[in-house]
Amino acid sequence: DADVETTSVDGYCYWDSDPTAWATIVTAASSASVNDNGTGINCYVSGQGGSGHWNYVGFFLFDTSSIPDGDAIDNATFDYYVGAVYTDNTGVNKFLSFVQSAPTSNTSLVVGDWSSRGSTKGAIDINVVNLTGSAYNTFTLNATGLGWISKTGISKFAIRHGQDLNNEDPGSVG
Repeated sequence: DADVETTSVDGYCYWDSDPTAWATIVTAASSASVNDNGTGINCYVSGQGGSGHWNYVGFFLFDTSSIPDGDAIDNATFDYYVGAVYTDNTGVNKFLSFVQSAPTSNTSLVVGDWSSRGSTKGAIDINVVNLTGSAYNTFTLNATGLGWISKTGISKFAIRHGQDLNNEDPGSVG
């Protein structure tokens, strides 16, 4: 649903202010900023030296109300186009996770939506080193993720970096 949205939104909530401590970012109720009108959606963490960190979480909402109520949802994939891959990070949680989200609005993001990024995984993680740049990468939804697909409205998802999900400080690089 392209900007200006009519039924659903995609975009990202993020922190990229220096110097913000990692513990502040991952436990905050709100992000520093949002972008829901661009053409790309960032999903990454990074240390910027000193005590500054960046953390971007992608939000993806889809109007799935056209799925008939009587139909079973027995498989689904989420294809995510990756423009570039950076693997400078030395952490152990270097993966992307497909999770549920619950933004305040179906058609826009606000900084308070940061706290709606879920923590339960709806697909097998994709290790950052296994991502293919300039290509689609696929999350195959598990039973939990399939249960998040709404037949009567908007399905709401997010992609979080593993270091965000598991509260692992990316250090000075990422």
